[in-house]
Amino acid sequence: MTGSLDQNIARSNYGRLCTDNKSVNDALDYTFSLWPYNCRMKLTERQKKFLRREAHALKPIMTIGDKGLTPAFVEELDARLKHHELLKIRVRAGDRDARDALIEEMLNNTQAVLIGRVGNVATLYKANMKNPRLQLPVQGS
Repeated sequence: MTGSLDQNIARSNYGRLCTDNKSVNDALDYTFSLWPYNCRMKLTERQKKFLRREAHALKPIMTIGDKGLTPAFVEELDARLKHHELLKIRVRAGDRDARDALIEEMLNNTQAVLIGRVGNVATLYKANMKNPRLQLPVQGS
């Protein structure tokens, strides 16, 4: 198979040759949306601490309320995670168990990692492999 590594990944994802750049870019977007293999990242405590420190000054940019988790909310959340990588969400749910269930459902739908939760505010992280904004500390050190 000839072409760049990215094109080879795109070809393998679609199971066919992508001849124009648009289909290659679509395949790459699809590939990176599934990273890492459609499961959540594993972060060390050091990396979580780094992300909590980075998120300290952030304000919640989304609020989920009585309607619960709608497909439109998940789509918007995924787009904002792709752009920002690290963000805070205000969760307006009845009690702690309902909030925890709603946060867990968000994490499952977006493949994000919960960095922390204080009261009604959850901090989420999802790495953007194409355009990383945050450089996490190395896992081994």
